[in-house]
Amino acid sequence: MPINSPLHAFSADEIIREVEQQGGVYGLYLLSSKPIYFGSSDEKQRGIQGRLLRHANGDEGPCTQGAFLFNVEYCDNPVEREQELLDEYKAAYDGEFPQCNDIDAMA
Repeated sequence: MPINSPLHAFSADEIIREVEQQGGVYGLYLLSSKPIYFGSSDEKQRGIQGRLLRHANGDEGPCTQGAFLFNVEYCDNPVEREQELLDEYKAAYDGEFPQCNDIDAMA
């Protein structure tokens, strides 16, 4: 099941305003709402908010800076949930990863 939360403009101000500092997963999207990246919180950042701010600031590489929209899902198992999202995407798009996850060569 995809992330079923509202899409927000991908900007540092919107991330700070809309995202809590909790664990979970997030999606980054083009204006067409096509996903370009699915990610999860990790122990180094302060939940999803910290990770999204790293993307917005370019600290996660140039690919995700092309996003226009984002959404989030809070959960207790972010790594497993991220893998579910990637598996669902691959099933829907002939085995392809979202363009920015493909750079990570995730399996």
